[in-house]
Amino acid sequence: MNQIIKLTDRSSGNPLRVMSEEDWTFWKTNGYIVIKNAVPQKQTRRLAKLIWEFEELDPGDQSTWYPEKRTELKRKELSFNAGMVELYNHQFLWDNRQYPRVYDAFVDVWGREDLWVTIDRVNFNLPPEPGIEFKGFMHWDYDPDNDPEVVQGVLSLNDQTDESVGGFQCIPEIFQNYAAWRNKQPEKFEWVSRKC
Repeated sequence: MNQIIKLTDRSSGNPLRVMSEEDWTFWKTNGYIVIKNAVPQKQTRRLAKLIWEFEELDPGDQSTWYPEKRTELKRKELSFNAGMVELYNHQFLWDNRQYPRVYDAFVDVWGREDLWVTIDRVNFNLPPEPGIEFKGFMHWDYDPDNDPEVVQGVLSLNDQTDESVGGFQCIPEIFQNYAAWRNKQPEKFEWVSRKC
């Protein structure tokens, strides 16, 4: 029999490892939390360098950012490099995922040390290609009607100072009132758009 693991309610009395009590309250109220300086900058810099190299782009030369041969297929729906990079299970990804501060933040959320983790892949966002308007889109990374509780982590490799761009979007009020929101959606609501 499969046991459904629930997020911790902290009734065990275990102390928090990374979050403060204020962070914990924010997490429980909003459904997300920002853990600053989750990994050392040295690690984020080397991963960012790897991503640029993997994509065969030069961060210092914008003329390399939208190569014709690679953008042709993506222009119909998304600007090139406005999404996922097919880079899986590289040691740099695991070094970040297993970094003690990241691990301990997930221990805080789950209230247990025996964590089962995955690394799906890398998201890489450049400014929209000149002449292409990118309005963004919302999508779900899982089906909340059928999946147990899920916690996802996003490690930003750069400081995000422009709030109008970025790879993560969150609507806290859905987390707070999911059942009421879900009741207003079509019965056969598609969690994952066929266009994503």
